[in-house]
Amino acid sequence: MTPPPPRFAIGYPVHPEQAEDFVAMVDDYRDHIAEVYYSWPGEASGRLSGPPDVFAQDRLVHDLDRFRSMGLATDLLFNAACYGDEALSSALVERISTIIKAVAPIDVITTTSPVIAQIVRDRHPGIALRASVNLRLRSVEAFEPIADLFDAWYVARDVQRNLATLKTLATWSRAHGKQLCLLANSGCLRDCPTQSFHDNLVAHSLTMSDPGCGLEVAPFACQRHLAAPEHRSAILQATWIRPEDLALYVPHVDLIKLATRQHERPRAVLEAYTSASWPGNLLDLLEPTYSTLIAPLILNSRAFPQDWPTQTADCDGICHRCDYC
Repeated sequence: MTPPPPRFAIGYPVHPEQAEDFVAMVDDYRDHIAEVYYSWPGEASGRLSGPPDVFAQDRLVHDLDRFRSMGLATDLLFNAACYGDEALSSALVERISTIIKAVAPIDVITTTSPVIAQIVRDRHPGIALRASVNLRLRSVEAFEPIADLFDAWYVARDVQRNLATLKTLATWSRAHGKQLCLLANSGCLRDCPTQSFHDNLVAHSLTMSDPGCGLEVAPFACQRHLAAPEHRSAILQATWIRPEDLALYVPHVDLIKLATRQHERPRAVLEAYTSASWPGNLLDLLEPTYSTLIAPLILNSRAFPQDWPTQTADCDGICHRCDYC
């Protein structure tokens, strides 16, 4: 039986004025794209964003109308790891409602916050709710306590390569009327020990008064670890799924997210994953990429061994007892 074609969600760029015409690019691939996800300019999210800008907000609202005219769903992100001292405040409630009104109609809201999920559930019941990949949901036991809040969720990147785990989560999700999604091109290390720290830095990026503390090396595990050549197999052990292998995973998920909000080459990402083939450096598709970190070395997407798909699909993620990568 031929698996269904993948349905992709693609991210609206944080700085659209610095990129190619994003709407035109989406139109070129509209037969493959189900959804465009975005954050409100000036609002904390899972990626760095610029300060509030009326022009950027107006442009976003205009572009959202164009996406809807193509028949695409839109997904508003409230996926910051931290909302600080406003996390339980009436100010947050009102700001969320104001943003929703500004960009309506909305098909989906993706969030890390159970408070925001409850706000949307109570005040805007027509909007579907999706749990962010940043919640790191990796088991049925993780789904059950929030099943009343969410209609869909992203599986944790750290376990998504394992087909047995993915099948289990997909079976439970579908039996309970939920959708299961995954993020295909994340460059994050598996079980990254500094993900929480990094996500919180990003959430507070708009309000940090002095981000320069004098460190010569960024305090992120990936950059510190991969700077040493003997650790670079960690790139292979990471969480991405190669475009050529995506067909293994498509039957078990309802949506595949492509990280493009800060990617320098979103068209290349779309081309690779919609064609299930990439002739160049696989690192160029990932976000974060590591291309410059290990240059002039590359990761040739077409030079992988034939057993790579089956080996990684059976991976339990306990890398220290396996020397495959």
